[in-house]
Amino acid sequence: MRKVKVWDPIIRLFHWSVVLTFVANAWAIDDESKLHQQVGWLIVALLGLRVLWGLVGTQHARFSDFPRSIRRPCVRCKISPQAACITISAIPRWGRG
Repeated sequence: MRKVKVWDPIIRLFHWSVVLTFVANAWAIDDESKLHQQVGWLIVALLGLRVLWGLVGTQHARFSDFPRSIRRPCVRCKISPQAACITISAIPRWGRG
């Protein structure tokens, strides 16, 4: 059996960056610190870059290449549950700097 890499390096870097920054913000950084805010905005920026890459990136990174499935309506809407939760969590903080 031959290994075929589907996800490009940008997608892999994005996924692991979100994991590390989210875990750091959730468990390691004090909620009231300026660093917590900055890391949160970094996550929002990463999500923005992922959306851009989903529109203009490589074949398998594009949202149009995602499988259409009745069992997974979030994929059909072209947004992951994790991205939705992270984005929604940033909304109450919008404008606070």
